[in-house]
Amino acid sequence: MVLSIVLRIKRTLDGAEIDKIILDVEMRKALAIERRRREEWRKAELAAERFRAECDPLDAARLSSSAHDQVR
Repeated sequence: MVLSIVLRIKRTLDGAEIDKIILDVEMRKALAIERRRREEWRKAELAAERFRAECDPLDAARLSSSAHDQVR
């Protein structure tokens, strides 16, 4: 699609220009995929942090109750 738009504007393209356009489109596509991957990874990290934060009070409660049982 990009190639046809550029071709309509310039009316003619040589092989090197076509290769450059294709390379540019492929690079942009790869960048978009990588950005999405990093965004999903960051979401997973945040979810793990929230989960860890929810578990910490439970762990602390278990530890304090087990320590209390050992004193008796």
